[in-house]
Amino acid sequence: MLCFGTASTSSSAAPSFCRPRVTPRSRWIPRASPQASRSSAGGAEAFAKQLALNGLTEQDIVRIEEESQVVRKFIETEISSKVAITDVEAKSYFDSHPQEFQHPEQVKLRVLLVQVKPGSDEKEDAAARTRAEEARKRVLGGEDFAKVAQEVSSDPTKARGGEVGWVRKGVLLSELEPAVWALKAGEVSEVLKTKYGYHIFKADDRRMPGSVAFDEVKQSLIGFLRNGKIDANINRIVAERKSKAKVEALDPKVKAALESLQAQPNPAAGAGMPAPVAPSGPAPTPKPAPDGPKKP
Repeated sequence: MLCFGTASTSSSAAPSFCRPRVTPRSRWIPRASPQASRSSAGGAEAFAKQLALNGLTEQDIVRIEEESQVVRKFIETEISSKVAITDVEAKSYFDSHPQEFQHPEQVKLRVLLVQVKPGSDEKEDAAARTRAEEARKRVLGGEDFAKVAQEVSSDPTKARGGEVGWVRKGVLLSELEPAVWALKAGEVSEVLKTKYGYHIFKADDRRMPGSVAFDEVKQSLIGFLRNGKIDANINRIVAERKSKAKVEALDPKVKAALESLQAQPNPAAGAGMPAPVAPSGPAPTPKPAPDGPKKP
Protein backbone atom coordinates (compact mmCIF):
# COMPACT_ATOMS: atom_id res chain seq x y z
CA MET A 1 0.00 0.00 0.00
CA LEU A 2 1.17 3.45 -0.84
CA CYS A 3 1.30 4.71 2.73
CA PHE A 4 3.72 1.97 3.65
CA GLY A 5 6.20 2.66 0.89
CA THR A 6 5.08 0.34 -1.86
CA ALA A 7 3.48 2.76 -4.23
CA SER A 8 4.56 2.89 -7.82
CA THR A 9 6.56 6.06 -7.45
CA SER A 10 10.22 6.80 -7.96
CA SER A 11 10.30 9.11 -4.99
CA SER A 12 11.80 7.73 -1.81
CA ALA A 13 10.00 10.31 0.32
CA ALA A 14 7.11 9.11 2.45
CA PRO A 15 3.62 10.44 1.73
CA SER A 16 2.52 13.30 4.00
CA PHE A 17 -0.96 12.00 4.79
CA CYS A 18 -0.37 8.50 6.22
CA ARG A 19 -0.05 7.25 9.75
CA PRO A 20 3.57 6.28 10.49
CA ARG A 21 4.46 2.62 10.33
CA VAL A 22 6.62 1.52 13.26
CA THR A 23 8.99 -1.36 12.57
CA PRO A 24 11.47 -2.71 15.13
CA ARG A 25 15.19 -2.51 14.42
CA SER A 26 17.61 -4.49 16.50
CA ARG A 27 20.64 -2.46 15.50
CA TRP A 28 21.34 0.80 13.74
CA ILE A 29 23.53 0.27 10.66
CA PRO A 30 23.91 3.05 8.07
CA ARG A 31 23.28 1.90 4.50
CA ALA A 32 25.51 4.46 2.80
CA SER A 33 29.00 5.94 2.73
CA PRO A 34 30.35 7.63 5.89
CA GLN A 35 29.90 11.01 4.21
CA ALA A 36 26.24 10.41 3.40
CA SER A 37 25.65 8.78 6.79
CA ARG A 38 27.07 11.81 8.62
CA SER A 39 24.63 14.03 6.80
CA SER A 40 21.60 11.81 7.40
CA ALA A 41 22.52 11.37 11.08
CA GLY A 42 22.50 15.14 11.65
CA GLY A 43 26.20 15.94 11.41
CA ALA A 44 29.60 14.50 12.31
CA GLU A 45 29.08 14.62 16.08
CA ALA A 46 25.70 12.86 15.98
CA PHE A 47 27.11 10.29 13.56
CA ALA A 48 30.07 9.58 15.88
CA LYS A 49 27.68 9.03 18.79
CA GLN A 50 25.61 6.57 16.75
CA LEU A 51 28.73 4.67 15.77
CA ALA A 52 29.98 4.48 19.37
CA LEU A 53 26.55 3.45 20.65
CA ASN A 54 26.49 0.52 18.22
CA GLY A 55 30.14 -0.50 18.50
CA LEU A 56 31.01 0.48 14.92
CA THR A 57 33.76 2.49 13.25
CA GLU A 58 33.78 4.36 9.95
CA GLN A 59 35.88 1.53 8.51
CA ASP A 60 33.08 -0.85 9.49
CA ILE A 61 30.60 1.32 7.55
CA VAL A 62 32.79 1.23 4.44
CA ARG A 63 33.15 -2.55 4.73
CA ILE A 64 29.42 -3.07 5.26
CA GLU A 65 28.57 -0.94 2.22
CA GLU A 66 31.17 -2.69 0.05
CA GLU A 67 29.85 -6.11 1.05
CA SER A 68 26.26 -4.99 0.44
CA GLN A 69 27.13 -3.76 -3.05
CA VAL A 70 28.82 -7.04 -3.90
CA VAL A 71 25.80 -9.01 -2.69
CA ARG A 72 23.36 -6.77 -4.57
CA LYS A 73 25.39 -7.05 -7.76
CA PHE A 74 25.53 -10.84 -7.49
CA ILE A 75 21.78 -11.08 -6.92
CA GLU A 76 21.04 -8.76 -9.84
CA THR A 77 23.31 -10.48 -12.36
CA GLU A 78 23.17 -14.12 -11.29
CA ILE A 79 19.65 -14.49 -9.88
CA SER A 80 17.17 -11.67 -10.53
CA SER A 81 17.99 -11.29 -14.21
CA LYS A 82 17.17 -14.96 -14.79
CA VAL A 83 13.76 -14.95 -13.07
CA ALA A 84 10.54 -14.10 -14.92
CA ILE A 85 6.83 -14.58 -14.25
CA THR A 86 4.35 -14.98 -17.10
CA ASP A 87 0.83 -13.58 -17.20
CA VAL A 88 -0.43 -17.16 -17.15
CA GLU A 89 1.40 -17.87 -13.87
CA ALA A 90 0.05 -14.68 -12.32
CA LYS A 91 -3.53 -15.45 -13.40
CA SER A 92 -3.24 -18.99 -12.08
CA TYR A 93 -2.18 -17.69 -8.66
CA PHE A 94 -4.95 -15.08 -8.70
CA ASP A 95 -7.62 -17.67 -9.51
CA SER A 96 -6.42 -20.15 -6.91
CA HIS A 97 -6.12 -17.60 -4.04
CA PRO A 98 -9.37 -15.58 -4.20
CA GLN A 99 -9.29 -14.86 -0.46
CA GLU A 100 -6.12 -12.80 -0.89
CA PHE A 101 -7.75 -10.34 -3.27
CA GLN A 102 -10.66 -9.13 -1.17
CA HIS A 103 -10.89 -5.48 -0.18
CA PRO A 104 -12.87 -3.59 2.47
CA GLU A 105 -14.84 -0.42 1.80
CA GLN A 106 -12.47 2.03 0.10
CA VAL A 107 -12.20 5.52 -1.32
CA LYS A 108 -10.01 6.37 -4.31
CA LEU A 109 -8.13 9.58 -3.58
CA ARG A 110 -5.99 12.35 -4.95
CA VAL A 111 -4.13 14.78 -2.71
CA LEU A 112 -2.52 18.20 -2.94
CA LEU A 113 -0.19 19.46 -0.21
CA VAL A 114 1.14 22.95 0.39
CA GLN A 115 4.00 22.22 2.76
CA VAL A 116 4.74 24.18 5.92
CA LYS A 117 8.30 23.54 7.00
CA PRO A 118 9.08 22.92 10.69
CA GLY A 119 9.91 26.16 12.47
CA SER A 120 7.92 28.32 10.06
CA ASP A 121 6.52 31.52 11.55
CA GLU A 122 2.90 32.71 11.43
CA LYS A 123 3.48 34.71 8.27
CA GLU A 124 4.87 31.70 6.40
CA ASP A 125 2.06 29.50 7.71
CA ALA A 126 -0.57 32.01 6.58
CA ALA A 127 1.05 32.26 3.13
CA ALA A 128 0.92 28.46 2.78
CA ARG A 129 -2.75 28.38 3.75
CA THR A 130 -3.55 31.12 1.25
CA ARG A 131 -1.78 29.17 -1.48
CA ALA A 132 -3.78 26.04 -0.58
CA GLU A 133 -7.07 27.99 -0.61
CA GLU A 134 -6.21 29.41 -4.04
CA ALA A 135 -5.45 25.92 -5.36
CA ARG A 136 -8.79 24.66 -4.03
CA LYS A 137 -10.63 27.55 -5.72
CA ARG A 138 -8.98 26.60 -9.02
CA VAL A 139 -10.23 23.02 -8.68
CA LEU A 140 -13.74 24.08 -7.67
CA GLY A 141 -13.69 26.48 -10.62
CA GLY A 142 -13.31 23.59 -13.02
CA GLU A 143 -9.55 23.08 -13.38
CA ASP A 144 -8.31 19.50 -13.39
CA PHE A 145 -7.19 18.44 -9.89
CA ALA A 146 -4.23 16.49 -11.33
CA LYS A 147 -2.99 19.55 -13.23
CA VAL A 148 -3.24 21.81 -10.17
CA ALA A 149 -1.51 19.19 -7.99
CA GLN A 150 1.38 18.90 -10.44
CA GLU A 151 1.85 22.65 -10.32
CA VAL A 152 1.32 23.33 -6.62
CA SER A 153 1.73 20.19 -4.50
CA SER A 154 4.77 19.31 -2.38
CA ASP A 155 3.63 15.73 -1.77
CA PRO A 156 5.55 12.82 -3.39
CA THR A 157 2.37 12.02 -5.36
CA LYS A 158 2.78 15.29 -7.29
CA ALA A 159 4.28 13.59 -10.36
CA ARG A 160 1.14 11.43 -10.65
CA GLY A 161 -1.22 14.37 -10.36
CA GLY A 162 -1.71 13.67 -6.66
CA GLU A 163 -2.94 10.12 -7.26
CA VAL A 164 -3.08 8.13 -4.04
CA GLY A 165 -5.25 5.24 -5.20
CA TRP A 166 -7.63 3.09 -3.18
CA VAL A 167 -7.44 3.64 0.58
CA ARG A 168 -9.18 1.83 3.42
CA LYS A 169 -10.07 3.20 6.84
CA GLY A 170 -7.23 3.43 9.35
CA VAL A 171 -4.53 4.47 6.88
CA LEU A 172 -4.77 8.25 6.82
CA LEU A 173 -3.61 10.51 9.63
CA SER A 174 -6.27 10.67 12.33
CA GLU A 175 -6.79 14.41 11.84
CA LEU A 176 -7.49 13.85 8.13
CA GLU A 177 -9.53 10.67 8.08
CA PRO A 178 -12.98 11.89 9.24
CA ALA A 179 -13.18 14.67 6.66
CA VAL A 180 -11.67 12.65 3.85
CA TRP A 181 -13.71 9.52 4.53
CA ALA A 182 -16.91 11.58 4.41
CA LEU A 183 -16.27 12.66 0.81
CA LYS A 184 -18.58 11.36 -1.90
CA ALA A 185 -17.23 10.44 -5.32
CA GLY A 186 -16.23 13.60 -7.15
CA GLU A 187 -16.13 15.82 -4.05
CA VAL A 188 -13.20 17.97 -2.93
CA SER A 189 -12.33 18.44 0.74
CA GLU A 190 -11.86 21.67 2.63
CA VAL A 191 -8.28 22.75 3.27
CA LEU A 192 -7.07 20.43 6.06
CA LYS A 193 -4.15 21.21 8.39
CA THR A 194 -1.56 18.73 9.68
CA LYS A 195 2.01 19.10 10.91
CA TYR A 196 3.12 18.76 7.29
CA GLY A 197 1.10 21.69 6.00
CA TYR A 198 -2.24 22.18 4.23
CA HIS A 199 -3.90 19.32 2.36
CA ILE A 200 -6.72 19.16 -0.17
CA PHE A 201 -8.21 15.79 -1.14
CA LYS A 202 -10.45 14.72 -3.98
CA ALA A 203 -12.46 11.49 -3.92
CA ASP A 204 -12.30 10.08 -7.44
CA ASP A 205 -14.47 7.09 -6.57
CA ARG A 206 -15.75 4.88 -3.76
CA ARG A 207 -16.45 1.16 -3.55
CA MET A 208 -17.98 -1.24 -1.07
CA PRO A 209 -16.24 -4.44 0.11
CA GLY A 210 -15.57 -6.93 -2.66
CA SER A 211 -12.93 -8.50 -4.88
CA VAL A 212 -10.39 -6.67 -7.00
CA ALA A 213 -10.11 -7.41 -10.72
CA PHE A 214 -7.05 -9.26 -12.01
CA ASP A 215 -5.95 -6.33 -14.17
CA GLU A 216 -5.88 -4.09 -11.11
CA VAL A 217 -3.32 -6.22 -9.30
CA LYS A 218 -1.61 -7.91 -12.25
CA GLN A 219 1.66 -5.98 -12.18
CA SER A 220 2.06 -6.05 -8.41
CA LEU A 221 1.18 -9.76 -8.36
CA ILE A 222 3.84 -10.48 -10.99
CA GLY A 223 6.33 -8.59 -8.82
CA PHE A 224 5.26 -10.51 -5.73
CA LEU A 225 5.62 -13.91 -7.45
CA ARG A 226 8.94 -12.91 -9.00
CA ASN A 227 10.32 -11.83 -5.62
CA GLY A 228 9.21 -15.15 -4.18
CA LYS A 229 11.17 -17.03 -6.83
CA ILE A 230 14.20 -14.84 -6.26
CA ASP A 231 14.03 -15.47 -2.49
CA ALA A 232 13.75 -19.22 -3.08
CA ASN A 233 16.78 -19.19 -5.41
CA ILE A 234 18.82 -17.16 -2.91
CA ASN A 235 17.98 -19.62 -0.11
CA ARG A 236 18.87 -22.56 -2.34
CA ILE A 237 22.24 -21.07 -3.34
CA VAL A 238 23.07 -20.13 0.24
CA ALA A 239 22.23 -23.64 1.47
CA GLU A 240 24.32 -25.25 -1.28
CA ARG A 241 27.35 -23.10 -0.61
CA LYS A 242 27.03 -23.34 3.15
CA SER A 243 27.08 -27.14 2.96
CA LYS A 244 30.38 -27.01 1.04
CA ALA A 245 32.00 -24.10 2.85
CA LYS A 246 34.70 -24.21 5.48
CA VAL A 247 33.91 -21.63 8.15
CA GLU A 248 36.95 -19.92 9.66
CA ALA A 249 36.69 -17.33 12.43
CA LEU A 250 38.98 -14.40 11.69
CA ASP A 251 38.06 -12.40 14.79
CA PRO A 252 40.20 -13.66 17.72
CA LYS A 253 37.32 -13.28 20.18
CA VAL A 254 34.96 -15.26 17.99
CA LYS A 255 37.61 -17.90 17.37
CA ALA A 256 38.26 -18.29 21.11
CA ALA A 257 34.53 -18.60 21.82
CA LEU A 258 34.11 -21.30 19.14
CA GLU A 259 37.10 -23.24 20.46
CA SER A 260 35.66 -23.03 23.96
CA LEU A 261 32.36 -24.45 22.78
CA GLN A 262 34.07 -27.25 20.86
CA ALA A 263 36.08 -28.18 23.95
CA GLN A 264 32.97 -28.69 26.06
CA PRO A 265 31.80 -32.32 26.45
CA ASN A 266 28.71 -33.30 24.49
CA PRO A 267 25.61 -33.84 26.69
CA ALA A 268 24.05 -37.26 26.77
CA ALA A 269 21.76 -37.83 23.82
CA GLY A 270 18.37 -36.39 24.62
CA ALA A 271 19.34 -35.24 28.13
CA GLY A 272 18.58 -31.60 28.69
CA MET A 273 18.57 -30.95 24.98
CA PRO A 274 16.32 -28.12 23.81
CA ALA A 275 13.54 -28.81 21.38
CA PRO A 276 14.65 -28.47 17.77
CA VAL A 277 14.10 -25.03 16.25
CA ALA A 278 13.40 -24.45 12.59
CA PRO A 279 16.22 -22.53 10.90
CA SER A 280 15.45 -18.89 10.31
CA GLY A 281 15.58 -17.39 6.87
CA PRO A 282 14.78 -14.18 5.04
CA ALA A 283 11.47 -12.54 5.85
CA PRO A 284 8.76 -13.67 3.42
CA THR A 285 7.93 -11.35 0.55
CA PRO A 286 4.74 -9.43 1.44
CA LYS A 287 1.69 -10.24 -0.63
CA PRO A 288 0.32 -7.43 -2.79
CA ALA A 289 -2.36 -5.47 -0.95
CA PRO A 290 -5.44 -4.85 -3.06
CA ASP A 291 -6.08 -1.33 -1.71
CA GLY A 292 -3.63 1.05 -3.29
CA PRO A 293 -0.98 1.63 -5.96
CA LYS A 294 1.80 -0.93 -5.78
CA LYS A 295 5.49 -1.09 -6.42
CA PRO A 296 6.71 -4.37 -7.93
